Amino acid sequence: VPAGIVAPPGSSFSVADCCYVTMDLRVVVLQLTAVWMYTDGQTVFPDSYYCKFTKEHTLCRHKRPAAACDLVYERGVPREDQKIIMKMMNKFRSQVTLGKVKKGNRPLPQAADMMELQWDDELAAIAQRHVEQCHFDHECIDCRLVDRFLVGQNLYADFQFEMKSDWPVTIKAWTESEVDIFDLKHIDKYEFVEEVGHLTQQLWAETTSVGCGFISFRFRKYWIERFYACNYGPSGNFLEYPIYLKGKPTSLCPKRTMESWRYPGLCMKL
Repeated sequence: VPAGIVAPPGSSFSVADCCYVTMDLRVVVLQLTAVWMYTDGQTVFPDSYYCKFTKEHTLCRHKRPAAACDLVYERGVPREDQKIIMKMMNKFRSQVTLGKVKKGNRPLPQAADMMELQWDDELAAIAQRHVEQCHFDHECIDCRLVDRFLVGQNLYADFQFEMKSDWPVTIKAWTESEVDIFDLKHIDKYEFVEEVGHLTQQLWAETTSVGCGFISFRFRKYWIERFYACNYGPSGNFLEYPIYLKGKPTSLCPKRTMESWRYPGLCMKL
């Protein structure tokens, strides 16, 4: 939460990812090391592995919830919440792709190359460690970097008397609430506009992976702050690049993908 700001119950803060990403990127070489495995087979490295990117990397620097969290009520994203997140995010992408999401009376253009999102445990581990610092702000881009790609991020926080997460409200804040102020000309050539940064990341066609974190904790004795973060890879919001390619749904699916059988209009990995 921004320093010095006190909000009444029911109000919320949210912020777009730290602006944008330019294409003067480093090449990260995968290093062989011992790994940990989650039950779904995704690879997650020991925390110390991420120190190679920067000593400030979220998993390198932070080992546990920060003292700023005060009394922690709930933390983590259980499997049922993961299903809700993936269903809502992919359904929204599908509806945009099919021309069913409108800005006023005008539908957003159909997308020809929109990928289906999949849950990613590595991104989730970084997001969870980030929210456990209980400081409402983005870490540096390198601070959430992984070998596979640059990572985008959306944040949301609210103050309630309820300690449990409410992912539907959070995802709607990142999507539906920003459609009416989204300039459609930026679909072809992304420009940074802070007020719609969540939406543009949610609609970035080349993004395939998402992982999220959640914590609720006591704030100033009487309130409960709920802090949400989702990390996206490959990152969206690249200056002057298209958010998605306009055209007939699935007509420009990338190589080694096929039309999704779960979400009409989306492309899924083989």
